[in-house]
Amino acid sequence: MSEFQDNLDPHDLSRYVVAQQDVYEQALAEIRDGAKRSHWMWFIFPQFVGLGFSPPSKRFAIKSIAEAEAYLGHGVLGPRLLQCFEALMGIEGRSAAEVFGSPDDMKLRSCATLFAALAPPGAVFDRALDKFFGGNRCEKTISLVSPNAEAPLGNPMDEEPHAPALHISHIVCGREHRDGKVYYFLDADCSGSEKGIPEQVVLWRWRHRKNPAGYRFGGDRLSPNVWRAMAVAFPDGSGISADATLENLRDAGEAARGELRARHYSLPSAECVQAMFRGIGPKRVKELIARHTSPERADKYGTPDLFLYMTPIASSQPPVIRFVEVKKPHERIRPDQKEEIAHLRSIGIPARVLRLIERDRPNPIRR
Repeated sequence: MSEFQDNLDPHDLSRYVVAQQDVYEQALAEIRDGAKRSHWMWFIFPQFVGLGFSPPSKRFAIKSIAEAEAYLGHGVLGPRLLQCFEALMGIEGRSAAEVFGSPDDMKLRSCATLFAALAPPGAVFDRALDKFFGGNRCEKTISLVSPNAEAPLGNPMDEEPHAPALHISHIVCGREHRDGKVYYFLDADCSGSEKGIPEQVVLWRWRHRKNPAGYRFGGDRLSPNVWRAMAVAFPDGSGISADATLENLRDAGEAARGELRARHYSLPSAECVQAMFRGIGPKRVKELIARHTSPERADKYGTPDLFLYMTPIASSQPPVIRFVEVKKPHERIRPDQKEEIAHLRSIGIPARVLRLIERDRPNPIRR
């Protein structure tokens, strides 16, 4: 490749264009028929480098996140990839293994995992993972594309494949340092002007979710002493009930205001506390309060940064809940944070770490 050509096509994407030239229509027809019959998987649904070791797998592997972004932004390859995934979504009554055979079904999952990491929440890659793989990502792909080699996204305490899904983008850009803190644009495509610290970014994106319809999305940042604050506001567990009204909860917070201030504790909003009582359940709330007020945990914290919930608008069903620890790209997870997330999971409460990935520019895919 000449220097001039290298500047025009730094990732050698022409290798995909050439490979697809005579077979793309046939591949698309086979996908629509729900039965792959010929050989084109490597260059129609490319995977990240390090997953395949045959000559075609190596030749058509995506070598970097920048190359994956360029692939999606390519005038021919990007639309074709989206078209193939949309064709997949039209298949009913067949599994990925039945459509592609093995191991090509796993190659599909790897491809979808890679591009879902770059696409807006709810894009066709997410939907394909939900439909054909129960929402489970390819752990190896997540590990390979992690920008933090010391704490890869595939780490069991980080982005493990069975982490409770959030369906919001973890891509951030526009990093700015203010008063010793890091700020990013709130929106995923960097089109706005507002910025926030990492926890505010994730909370803002969660609250602005639109799907699934019929839910109200809410949440709050949690102080490290949130369970100790609960013990002050609801002494001996009084008032902790799935039926507690917002008025009851506001009254309890107001009555405890003086003591909370004296101890430098803070409660979440009444709406958040109500969602906790209903989503976690009174028994487990009391267990968590007892855990964090025990003498042996006097100097231990580890409470996740955020409590997120989605409440059905037209029913009395409990909210869907998530505890989330937010980490910047190279930020380590403290032992007490690992321990707390593991404990929450052990008692059946969804909890996870969400590690942000920085980009220098907005994602080429648009909402």
